[in-house]
Amino acid sequence: MAEVSFPIKKTVTYAILLYMGTIKGLFIKIQIDHLKHLKGEGVLKQLTDFYGKPLEFTSFKDYPTADEEKILQGCVHILEPDTATSDLAYKSGHYHLNVFLNSPYGMTLLKAAPRDIKKALSYASVALRPVLSDVEIRYADTGERSATVTLKNSGYSLDHFRGMWDEIFSYFTENVTITVTATQLSPTDQEYRFNW
Repeated sequence: MAEVSFPIKKTVTYAILLYMGTIKGLFIKIQIDHLKHLKGEGVLKQLTDFYGKPLEFTSFKDYPTADEEKILQGCVHILEPDTATSDLAYKSGHYHLNVFLNSPYGMTLLKAAPRDIKKALSYASVALRPVLSDVEIRYADTGERSATVTLKNSGYSLDHFRGMWDEIFSYFTENVTITVTATQLSPTDQEYRFNW
């Protein structure tokens, strides 16, 4: 019998795995329940279609923050159907923070929060840690009227968090104009510089 050999074709696939932060299902359920409260049970079909997956979340299980943002964008799309696609991330950040701060956990955080801008930013960076898993949040005082918050592995888009910052300042500040400069440092890391 003759020996036959075949060349083995070896395919190597390389993938870059970008690890993103997670959030407990409880916080996603709060957002969905709020939309359901405003629009009724029938809205869940619209949100499921927008999200592209079933809206099944367990309260204490971790889910990618990017999934939460997609659901929040769906909420904004349903509540404000004329919103341009390019504005969904920013507006979903406003919506996200507004709904969260009106939840029992959010109201507790808001009551305890300082009203000084720098202290509020520092407080926010600490208060978000129990909510977001695997997200590193760093606060830095960068001058008399400036500060920086850096997020590593957030999973949210730059505009989403920019919308959240703008919304939070409406709670913490009066008669002060704050400029937020958002920079995408890497695919997973963001920096927000605040000047007032």
